[in-house]
Amino acid sequence: MPSTPSPRRRRIRWALPGLGLVAVGTATAIALTVTAAPPARPPHPVPSETAQRLSGREVLLAAASSAESAPPATGKYWHIRWIHAITVNNARPVGNVLETWATKDGRWYMGTATLDGRGLGLNKEKHKNGASFELEDHMLSFDQLRRLPADPQRLTAWTRTFSRGLNASWRKKDVEDSVTGTLSALLYAVPVSPEVRGAAFRALAQRPGVTTGGRAKDVRGRVGQAVSIGSFHLIIDPKTAFVLQETTGTVDTKTSSTLYYEVGWTNEKPHVPSAS
Repeated sequence: MPSTPSPRRRRIRWALPGLGLVAVGTATAIALTVTAAPPARPPHPVPSETAQRLSGREVLLAAASSAESAPPATGKYWHIRWIHAITVNNARPVGNVLETWATKDGRWYMGTATLDGRGLGLNKEKHKNGASFELEDHMLSFDQLRRLPADPQRLTAWTRTFSRGLNASWRKKDVEDSVTGTLSALLYAVPVSPEVRGAAFRALAQRPGVTTGGRAKDVRGRVGQAVSIGSFHLIIDPKTAFVLQETTGTVDTKTSSTLYYEVGWTNEKPHVPSAS
């Protein structure tokens, strides 16, 4: 398996040659036991448990209200800490821990480590025109993100234009799937305003095929509300508008999920993650 992570790329394709697990994208697959949470980290938002069963649209609209009421945050770096996890035949998940830091002037960092504390390095990039914020493998500047519309219909229209630009050969269904995926990514991947984040939740509530799975736990046991929009499956805490887990699909007996732990602005300097 590779010893260092490749930069960027939020989504990963997976393969299982023989008995090993390999990431067929630009990230590294590292075995981990996801039942042991890394200590000495700032606490992630605690999901609020609720016995009430909400529809998928009600969950998204409740999260929209929570997102819109959040005070704007500040910091030097836009920071995301997450785990890619893959489950085969409902066995213990495996995956890798990643952290990214991005600045408004174009600097971008990504660190990777195993949960047993083995750091795999820290990548650094410098992007022109401050385009250091990644949305669906496409780099945007902070100014571009600040110009996004805070209206659900206009945001969906912008997302559709953005998606068409990702791949000129995509069919209409491919573009619409990308629209859903990009709206989902606006919830956590880039530093949009509280109003735009709320608009992204509202736009997702208007997408076709929104369903709910009710109260659910992610693969680490955190509790939220399960919502599916087509092939995208989210677990959300509607009271904090925090996306706990995103599952992008299942192939045969293999499910790939992303769990989010820290999302927001920070003054913490980039470093090789300490996951032990």
